[in-house]
Amino acid sequence: MQEAGVPRWQRALGWVVRVPPRLRLLALVGLPLALLAYVSLPRPSPGRPPEAGGCAGPTPAPGNAEIEDRVVELVNERRAAVGLPPLKRIEELTGSSRWFAQSMATQDYFPEDHHSYVRSGDDLRRACDWSTRVGWFYAGWHAIAETIAAGHETPEEVVRGWMESPGHRAKILGRSYWETGAGYWAGGSEGHYWVEDFGRRRGFFPVVIDGEARRTPKRDVRLYVYGSWREMRLRNDDGLFGPWRPFTSDLDWSLADGTGLRTVTVEMRDGRTRATSSDTILLSPPPPT
Repeated sequence: MQEAGVPRWQRALGWVVRVPPRLRLLALVGLPLALLAYVSLPRPSPGRPPEAGGCAGPTPAPGNAEIEDRVVELVNERRAAVGLPPLKRIEELTGSSRWFAQSMATQDYFPEDHHSYVRSGDDLRRACDWSTRVGWFYAGWHAIAETIAAGHETPEEVVRGWMESPGHRAKILGRSYWETGAGYWAGGSEGHYWVEDFGRRRGFFPVVIDGEARRTPKRDVRLYVYGSWREMRLRNDDGLFGPWRPFTSDLDWSLADGTGLRTVTVEMRDGRTRATSSDTILLSPPPPT
């Protein structure tokens, strides 16, 4: 039904013209300001709930980083033995694993369900699900899994124990995961707590040097590059990229000369789609015998 005697533009803005002038001014000025304030409000990062509570928090400083790195190396050795590619160790999954290992040690619990708990005297209160905790550190995941253990004294012992368990073995040898992180913490009634998280994110294509070894005494290394691409090119440290070459996941590579931390960066492309990834390793001479 039309409104007789009212121009078309006023009919379209009828809610304005029927409001008294003072209120009309408040509506026209206040609404844009309210919308601006709403847009300016801080938003929680994807995957990170605003209240972490006993679920997650800042990544603790490592209790023993070399032990954590050794766990990843051993897991990648087990994967290589059955023809699987190595997993890339990343800070996000290292943080999730280490935080949980510290939580179990300081709160003195070992949950079969992998969920996080908070202790109050003799009572344990469940804080959050394990996937929520991992997602707090590892946003945008496509697939995740976790192995935990307590009481084992060395990385060799804990990885051997995981491999003897069918459920843990299936996670370690899973084809759905490209990235990982291990956490270790001493304390609690068990003495030693171990966690390794596994995951994969869309849009991430890891590069792994020498099975994610912490260091190497030689320049010649082995690279693994995830994904399926048409071409690739590589560079050492901050040098220039080499020429484009056909893509291959598994290849030999020579690090830049000299000792210290070395970086290999790989750029991949397939038509208009491109991705860049890198990995680092410490190049150091073998210790004197």
